[in-house]
Amino acid sequence: MNITAIQNLLPAAILAPAAAAVLLAIVGGRLAYAWQCVIAVAGAAVSFAAILGLALTRDSLLGFSDVAWYGGDWLLTADLQAALVLYFDRLSLLMSLLVTGFGALIVLYSAQYMDHEEDTARYFASISLFLAAMMVLVLAENLFVVFIGWEGVGLASYLLIGHYWKTTFAPPAAMRAFFVNRVGDLFFIIGVFLLFQATGTVSLPALEMQGALSARGASQYDVDLLGWAALFLLGGIFGKSAQMPLHVWLPDAMAGPTPVSALIHAATMVTSGVYLMTRLDWLYTLAPAARDVVFYAALITTLIGSTLACVQHDIKKVLAYSTLAHLALMFLALSAGDAPAGMMHLFGHAAFKALLFLAAGSVIYFQHHEQDLRKLRGVLKFMPVTRAALWIGAIGAAGFVPYLSASFFSKELVMHAVHHGHGGFAYWLIFLAELLGVVYMFRLLGCLEGESIASGDHSLHSVGRESGWIIRGVLSVLMLVSVLFGWFSASPAFGGSGFLYSMLAGVQAMPEADLLSVVKNVASGLIVAALAFYFYRKDPELAGKINALPPLRANYYFNEAYEAALLRPLGVMARLAFSVMEGPFFSGALRQTGAGFQKLSRGLRVLQDGYINQYALIVVLAVLGILGALWFRL
Repeated sequence: MNITAIQNLLPAAILAPAAAAVLLAIVGGRLAYAWQCVIAVAGAAVSFAAILGLALTRDSLLGFSDVAWYGGDWLLTADLQAALVLYFDRLSLLMSLLVTGFGALIVLYSAQYMDHEEDTARYFASISLFLAAMMVLVLAENLFVVFIGWEGVGLASYLLIGHYWKTTFAPPAAMRAFFVNRVGDLFFIIGVFLLFQATGTVSLPALEMQGALSARGASQYDVDLLGWAALFLLGGIFGKSAQMPLHVWLPDAMAGPTPVSALIHAATMVTSGVYLMTRLDWLYTLAPAARDVVFYAALITTLIGSTLACVQHDIKKVLAYSTLAHLALMFLALSAGDAPAGMMHLFGHAAFKALLFLAAGSVIYFQHHEQDLRKLRGVLKFMPVTRAALWIGAIGAAGFVPYLSASFFSKELVMHAVHHGHGGFAYWLIFLAELLGVVYMFRLLGCLEGESIASGDHSLHSVGRESGWIIRGVLSVLMLVSVLFGWFSASPAFGGSGFLYSMLAGVQAMPEADLLSVVKNVASGLIVAALAFYFYRKDPELAGKINALPPLRANYYFNEAYEAALLRPLGVMARLAFSVMEGPFFSGALRQTGAGFQKLSRGLRVLQDGYINQYALIVVLAVLGILGALWFRL
């Protein structure tokens, strides 16, 4: 394959889902449901095939030369050169495979999950748009093109979260996600311009190269300006990846269909902030104050996510708060200066969290959209494939079983980074938070495996055949991926190759897991898992008793804080502006203008009353007036 054909695979990975989105948006409503599914799945599959084809053309995945596709000049001035360029290196290869591979599986899963829903053409158009925008973000060569994908993902997520727009809960959740991310993105674009002012470029490869020179003292920048740029960029990063205080939108994003939750929470949108911060790791090396902000925000987010996941009754919200905790782990690794460890956990998280969300979707689909764990007790005994998927996903998330857990070795890397970067206190605090991760995962299993209640509102809706073959097939593939990742992520001393870490870190060898730490994590995890499973299997109301604590019941008062600090003052300002400006001036001026024209029209109306003699008189007077004017002029 020649170099031009190889380069053209990059835009093909974006254009395939984009074309599917456009086609479905224009004519999808007139197509049969099967054709809607075919178009959406084909767009995602072609995108995955293009990226896979690019990977297969490389001689060595560890040392291959980067690929770029030039789409023409875009922002071109004397000082600023930002072209439409797509860029493909080891990091974008791995992220692209993750986005397109998991994206294609989730779209295929949607083909069965959405078969009884309304507005399916809009759903498949939105999810295809989401994949196209995410690929723009991942393959962008410069920060302005990143911003195009960044905003495209935000728009598509708004459409997907608000898919059930006729309900009372989905539109507010979509609006909240949209506006919280817009606040973050305002800071993000300011950070981009500050970074450009400090460095003179927005090209990611050029920035990385100059950052490496600066780290060696070969290039000098305004360190204060770089620090401010790093802090402002965190606004967008925290918004997309739901870190405190911009985390409040993520649990509400569960209002969308379950495949949307898997797509947003597992493999794509929420990990984009981690991906971008990894790209800019050199910047945060030069801005230690910004790294400290990341550390403290991630530490608080870990505790928020881990504790609130233990008390949720909605099966999807348990997984949503779990996502908060795992995203925080990635940022903790980044804040400790170990970006490869954070990215390793990103890939492991994608494997087990996509599996968990889609297995939860299988339960919800089987039980006619019932999501309350207290009403789903005993359901897994009728769903063998879904049961296996939930167990593998939960063990993968809990991360205490070597090889079987997708997150075991990636968590070890994160904990190693935290211990060396932030000290023992932070290490043990994160260790306790991770034990809570074991609690909420096995609480989930205990509730679903418990004896069903035979009467009242807590009874199962139906008992029948498990979800269809497409759902079961996708779950089977993800189970295999999750287990394989658990094996391939092992360090060399534990029988692994360290290949993925080497791709992320370059020539750096994968740190070895400490044997005592492994034994400690396995033993404590097994004990906590057994206790959580036993108690929650026996007493489904245990979480409700814990949830009676005021901070947990109020989600740590973040909603109340936002309302007091932002919503109420904005409401007062809006009412004041209406009473002082809108009413008297704008609305008043419009009303008076309309009233004036009404009076004028009533005066002119007498001239058109239908009487011929009056029209004749007007014509005669007009002629006489014209003749008189001509006479005086002569």
